[in-house]
Amino acid sequence: MPLGKRDMVKLKGNSILEKARSFAKLLASTREFQRFYYAREILKQDQYVSLSMEEQVISMWSLNNGYFDDVKVEDIKKVEADLLKYFHDAGNDILKKIAKKKDFDEALEKKIKKMVEDFKGVIEVDEKEEENNK
Repeated sequence: MPLGKRDMVKLKGNSILEKARSFAKLLASTREFQRFYYAREILKQDQYVSLSMEEQVISMWSLNNGYFDDVKVEDIKKVEADLLKYFHDAGNDILKKIAKKKDFDEALEKKIKKMVEDFKGVIEVDEKEEENNK
């Protein structure tokens, strides 16, 4: 996302360190805004096709922990659907535990993290294969 004139005014400062700090704050606020936009997209549900509570937990946990940060906005719904399919195929026990407990502890969070990271690894391999086939 290119910086506008208003953003450049925010970068005014006397030292390189001050400019770096200002730029870091600007990037952080941009990332937060991007996550808000992604959350809005994720929360949109088609009529008569609602996500279960445990699916919403997986989606929002992944979003809040930065696992969707590298996904294009126009691809977010597809990636979310693929992630949930991956959980239904390989991590159905995790979904059942979330549904039963309606909460999760540290051990369950570690399992969720591992599943999401495994999924991200699969996606990266698929994207590289697609680029090589072009």
